[in-house]
Amino acid sequence: MASSIANITIDCADPEVLAEFWAAALGYVKQSAPEAGGDCTAVANPCGRRPRLLFRKVSELKVVKNRVHLDLAAENMDAEVDRLVARGARKLRTCHEQVRTWTMMTDPEGNEFCILG
Repeated sequence: MASSIANITIDCADPEVLAEFWAAALGYVKQSAPEAGGDCTAVANPCGRRPRLLFRKVSELKVVKNRVHLDLAAENMDAEVDRLVARGARKLRTCHEQVRTWTMMTDPEGNEFCILG
């Protein structure tokens, strides 16, 4: 039997701030995460589909590029980039490769993610 993804865990300095950002970015709802122990907050699809994002407080700061990041699909890439920048994201650059365009961004704590065009 194969495993399935329950959570994608993101280490951060302020779980509440990142949970608010990602809930707004994805249309998810905030949840408590007592089963994760410690200082954690989660956001989940309101329909209950997995995986959810789990934000765990850590004392270390982010110092290098993420090894894993989220790619978000958007109907209007430019409008979505503007919406997320208004919520605290930072635009790094827009990339063009043959038939695909995407914008590389960071969330309020500097975690990379992309908006696909």
